[in-house]
Formats: sequence, C-alpha cells, structure tokens
Amino acid sequence: MPLRFLEAPSRHEPSAYALPDPPADGHFPGAPGRAPLSVALDGGPIASLRGVDAVIAGRRVLRDVDLDIARGSITVVFGPNGAGKSTLLAVLSGLRRAAAGTVVVAGYPLPAAAQMARAHIGFVAHRPRLYADLTAHENVRLAAWLHGVPDPDQAASMALDRLSLGDLAARRVATLSHGTARRVAIARSLVHDPRLLILDEPFDGLDPLAAAGLSAVLRDRVAGGASVIMASHDRERAVREPAALALLDRGRVVWRGAGPNAGAALIQAWSRLDGGAAPTPLPLSAAPSHARPERDPAREGAVRAVRRPGPVRTAAAIAAKDLRIELRSFETLPPMVLFGLVTAAVLSRALPDGGANAPAMASGALWVAALLGATLGFGRAIASEMDDGALAGLLVTPIDRGALFAGKWLAAWLLAGLMGCVAATAVALFFGRPLAALPAAFVVVVLGLAGWTAAGILLAAMASAARSRELLLPVVLYPLMLPLIPPAVHASAAAFGGDVEALPSALALLLAFDVVYATVGWLAFPVVVDAVT
Repeated sequence: MPLRFLEAPSRHEPSAYALPDPPADGHFPGAPGRAPLSVALDGGPIASLRGVDAVIAGRRVLRDVDLDIARGSITVVFGPNGAGKSTLLAVLSGLRRAAAGTVVVAGYPLPAAAQMARAHIGFVAHRPRLYADLTAHENVRLAAWLHGVPDPDQAASMALDRLSLGDLAARRVATLSHGTARRVAIARSLVHDPRLLILDEPFDGLDPLAAAGLSAVLRDRVAGGASVIMASHDRERAVREPAALALLDRGRVVWRGAGPNAGAALIQAWSRLDGGAAPTPLPLSAAPSHARPERDPAREGAVRAVRRPGPVRTAAAIAAKDLRIELRSFETLPPMVLFGLVTAAVLSRALPDGGANAPAMASGALWVAALLGATLGFGRAIASEMDDGALAGLLVTPIDRGALFAGKWLAAWLLAGLMGCVAATAVALFFGRPLAALPAAFVVVVLGLAGWTAAGILLAAMASAARSRELLLPVVLYPLMLPLIPPAVHASAAAFGGDVEALPSALALLLAFDVVYATVGWLAFPVVVDAVT
C-alpha cells in the first residue's frame, strides 16, 4: 500500500503537517512535517540542509529534505534499502550535488565553498574506498597529508591505534578483511580531527569487539565537540544509540524523534511503515533550530593555521601515489611496453625498405606504437580509481580538483614517456636508424605524449561512467587528437633523419598543443569528476 499520506507537501503549498511556532515551554507535539532531524545545541548547528532534492539517473532520490546537525551530537538516519540514506550523506559531504535546496557545512555553502567545508568533514562511505595496493598506514597518511596535518606519519599511526589497527598498519589493504578495511577507512576519516563525521553504515561487517571500540571512539569524538551523522538499517541499534533518530522512506523523512524512548518508538514506527500504516511520531525533546549553521571562530583559526599543500605539492603527492601503486602491481607499464614493442616489430616487417623515406616510416611506426600504448595506460589510471571507489576518497579532502588532474596526468605522462622511449629504441633498431638519433627522438616522443596524456586523462574520466568505456575512450580521443599527430610525426622524422634545423619549429608546435590540452584538462576535470562520482 503506497504511503501517499506520508509524502511531504509541495513547498509551494501550505503544509497541513508543518510544525507550529515554538511554544513557551520549548516542547513540540509530534508531526510528520519538515522538522530537522536533530536538536540544535548552543552555537547553532554544524551543518544544515534545506529543501534538498537529489536526482540520480533521472530518478528523484531525495525529496524536500530538511536537516540540522547539532554541534556535539549524534544523528542516526534509519530506513530500508533504497530509502535514500547514502545519497543524503553524499549530498552532505559534497560528493553529490543537490538538484534543489541549500546545503551548508560549518558555515560554508555547498558547492560554492566546498573546498573549505571539506576541511571540517570526515566521510566514510559504505564501501571502504581505499587503495588496495597501499598499506593501511599509507592510505591514512595520504589523507593526513592532503588535509595539511603537520606530522602525517604520526597522525596516521595514532588514528590506526585508536581503532586497534596498529599491528596491521604495514599490511596492504588488499589483504585485509572487509570489516578491517572499514576500520581503516574510519581511521582515515578521523586523522585530521574533523568537526563533522559522516558515516554510512559504519558498523556493517564489524565483529562485536570492533563495534564496541568504534562506539567508544565516536563517543569520545562527540565529547570533544565533534558531531556525527550516520546511516543505518539496523533497527536494534536505534535502541542502543543515545542519539536523535530519523526514519527515511523513498527520499522523505517520515518519522523523527529524540529522547530516551526514541529507539523503541522508531522500531514501532518502522514496523507500521512495513505494514503500510502511518508511523506515529515521537514528540521532539526541544525546539528544532532553523538557524543557519554558524562558523566556529576558534576552530576556523586552527584550520587556517594548518598549511594545506598547494596545487604543485598536491599534484606531486597524487603522482607519487600512482607510481607507488604501479611499482607494486605492475598492471599498467608492462602491457604498455609490450604493446609498443610488438607494434614496432610488426610494422618494421610490414613496411618496405623505404630508403630515403625510412625516417618517415620509422616515425609513423613509432607514433602508432606510442599512442596506442599510452591509451592503455591512462585508461587504466582512471578506471582503477573508479572501480575501487578510491577517487571519492580523494574528492572529500580539501584539495584543488585541478591539482588532482595534474597529479593523475603527471603519473600517466611519466609511464607513457617511459614506454615511448622504449618504443623509440625498438623502432630505431628495427628500421636501422642511427642510435645517435635517439636522444632527439626521446625528447620528441616525451613532449608529444604530454598533450596526448593530458587529453586522455580528461576523456578517460568522462568515459569512466560508461558501460563500454574501453571502446568509447579511443573513439572520442583519437579524432580529438588529430591536430597533434602531424607535428609529432614530423618532429620524430626529423630526429630519425638527423634534420636538426626542422626540429625547433616542430617542437614549438608540440609544446603549444601540450599547453592547450593541459589547460583544458585542468579547467574541465573538476566538472567531469563531479558529474561521474
């Protein structure tokens, strides 16, 4: 039986269920209207959502949601699978943009000031979203470094110890159980001492001892002034959690309550909801606050005092992370090099002895091998981030999205450049070119692959959400990069032929294309990743 009588009225019509003005004694009768889920404490809420809608794949997942999260409080959002709990948390964390309404965290509106808001947020999604080929300590340390924590190594060790993970710090995440990986993700969310913890099913997969430890950690954080909002589908936890509670159904808040009897009342309301009846709301324990979230001057001063890494250092850290993962997994470079060598060998046998045209033929073989091999590299660089969900773990840190592009591009360019140099050496040997021409050929291929990888990283991110992304990427990339190919082939032919005078103009043209593609990637990548995550 559809619960149409529980649906929130249109925001353009007067609501029969809206809460009245606060009475003199500060207590409200229950009503299924648009009341915040938690009770605001002194100083105003740490975060607020007003009239928030969210749309995914054309389906309205959240509907006119209002929410205040009090400072120093725990708010738990319950509901069946598909109710919109994860989407609500993603909107609050800034990972997903609301289709309507306003979201403010620590006084900063999303998405306009999302980078500042993310400095105050610790987010744990339902999936751990960690790098499987990095150790637990390396995952947490990376987050600490990106948040500007002064001693990231020590901070990572302390965060892991807090979750009883010190003995597993040197283990790769790929070797950890699901529950242990979730604890690592929680440690990562705590490493920068956030004021707002956003947790999606944090107790899922934890044994009783680990769950008790997490509860103690959360209570400690709240006692220190932090706020917590979590999603759960465990009805019995409603009885155990001393928190403000809410029940979400089909994107709407259909019940909420606070107080010592809220847990039992929520279970009863949920049971009635399953049976198709209207839940009976519990009276709220205090007047809800519709105040705009206030900024904490003392906390903001501490945040400003932390010097987060600039774009250059951030890009270097992201590139170093990618290269470290590649050195451990060898998933990208060996196929690229092998593809380049085989392509060069096949073309050397297929093309006739060109005589005077040998430099041009060698150049053509080089770029067929280099461009196709590089496509394998940057396609995998983005796909691995998306498949593991690790990209979202980066996006909730207060880093510049353009710097994220630069880091991914730098790592992909280094790998592609190495592959291109190997391919150039093979081509010189197969086509009988003088080895003295290799230094110039290396410069040409590395410079030419800079623009190719810049465009490739951007387009790989755009294609990452497509079902046939392996096919879509080259279909879009190759036509777009046609202007780069003639000067690249001309420059490498000049290098193989020893035509030193023709090199400067060809290299200048390659450099101009590199600047254009890199600039477009830097500007467009933030928009692309927001759209695909």
